[in-house]
Formats: sequence, structure tokens, C-alpha cells
Amino acid sequence: MSTTRISLRTRLKTATAFPSTFILRWLSKILSKYAKKGKFGIIEAIIFSNTMTFWQRHFTVAEEIRKQADCFSVLDVGGAGALEQFLDARRFTLFALDTAKNAFSRRPRNVHAIIASGLSIPFREDCFDIVVSIATLEHIAREDREIFLSEMKRVTKKKVIISAPVGEVGERYDRRYAEVHKKLLGQAEPFTAEHIRHGLPTLSELRKSFPNAKVYGVQNCSVWFVLIMLEGVPMLQLFTGLIYLLTLKKFNCRPPYYSYLLSWRKATTSRPIEFARFVFRIEEA
Repeated sequence: MSTTRISLRTRLKTATAFPSTFILRWLSKILSKYAKKGKFGIIEAIIFSNTMTFWQRHFTVAEEIRKQADCFSVLDVGGAGALEQFLDARRFTLFALDTAKNAFSRRPRNVHAIIASGLSIPFREDCFDIVVSIATLEHIAREDREIFLSEMKRVTKKKVIISAPVGEVGERYDRRYAEVHKKLLGQAEPFTAEHIRHGLPTLSELRKSFPNAKVYGVQNCSVWFVLIMLEGVPMLQLFTGLIYLLTLKKFNCRPPYYSYLLSWRKATTSRPIEFARFVFRIEEA
């Protein structure tokens, strides 16, 4: 009968594994609750320090969603489930749509993944209470944007919310950032390069597609530029959130704006939701 000798190191790992996992999950839940409180304070400055531009986009959209009292289902077209960090999953059923399966590799467990194109959303009209698009419209070719927007209007039951960089001023700041990025790192930043190639949507185009929509600026150009530059410097990433909280936050809601938020309300209908076979969950290994 053979015996297996367990090293002290292995025993210590086994003994501490469960408490460590428990503590990490507990901290994650606490930080997630802070992110969903609809504010920006010292905790948020620490959590999102290296992703401040990400926080700005998603926070404003989540804030607009929460205004809809009778909202239950939310479809994020072009998103990979990141909106879940800002919304209470007990109140909302969250869906994320993207063309690539690998976009959902880090998708939260309570977000339903849909592999499809925003140019042909595989659902009937009036399926989702709210349909949103966050930093996606500018990555779609100009000739396809009207189709994309029409699909969002078709499948929403109550509201469409769009967050995107807009207009000539935004394009000017994109070119400025692209030049600095290439000088410092010797290569083009791919997402900004796509902005420049397709051109940013204009306010007139958005208002034409969504008559009577509420449209307002949410991200000051200079604040966005400072944050996106700080996020690219490893050491400064740790302090970007605090810099925003202490110095930049008060300027963020002043023009000129880099990014705008559009909120358009659709006449409600009584058509039942049909998620059909296109919704599936990607199970963890």
C-alpha cells in the first residue's frame, strides 16, 4: 500500500484556497454594488481608475435606463455584457449582441449572449423594453448606419439609448489622439483609426433618424482627451480616477462635447417578447 506525501506548501495552499476565494468574491460583490449606486465617488475612482472613459460611457447609459420605471429587458447591441456592472441584475434581464463569439469570453454569468449582426437583429419587433448602443455606432460604415439604427428602433418596445462620439469636433480630437498615439508607440490605435475611416455620426443624422429624441452632451472633449492619454500610461492609470474626481469632473458636462447621449421613446405595444432559439448562454469550462 503506497502513501502519498503532501508537502507543507501544498497543505498551506489547500488550507488557504477556500478563504481566499470567499474573500475575493465578497470584495467583488461589494465593489459591484458601489458601481451600481449611480454616483461617482472615491470608491468608483479606485475601481475604474484605468478605465475612466469606459465608466463615463456606461454610467450615463445606465443612468438613463434606470429612469424607465417599468423596464425589465435590456439589449446592448455591440456590447459584450459590460453594462451589467452598472445595473442590478435582479431588476433587469440583460442581453448582449455581437458578431463574434470571442467577444463574450469574459461575459458575466447573468448576461445572455446573442451572436448576430446589429444590421439584422434576429428578433421580432418590440421584443426588448430598451435597446442600447454604447460606443458602437462610430465603428459601423456610414452607408450601413441607417440600417443599424432602424433595427434598434424595430426591436425596441419602449426606448432606444445611444452613446457615441459625434461630429467634427469629435473627429478633430480623434485625429489628435491618433497622432499622439502613433508618435509615442509607433503604431496606429485600431479603434480610433476605425472612427477616422468611417467618420463620426453627426447630430443632424441622429435627429433625422430619431425625431423628438432627447440628445445632450455627456463627455467634454478635453476631459476625454486627458483621460484617454492617462489610461495609456501604466503608472498613471492608478491615479486617473482620482485625478478625474478631484480636478476634471467639474468640467465634464461643459461643451464642447466629444460624446453625446440620445434617448428616444417609442409608442408602447402589447406584443409579447419572443427570444426564440437565438439566445443562448456560453457556459464556463
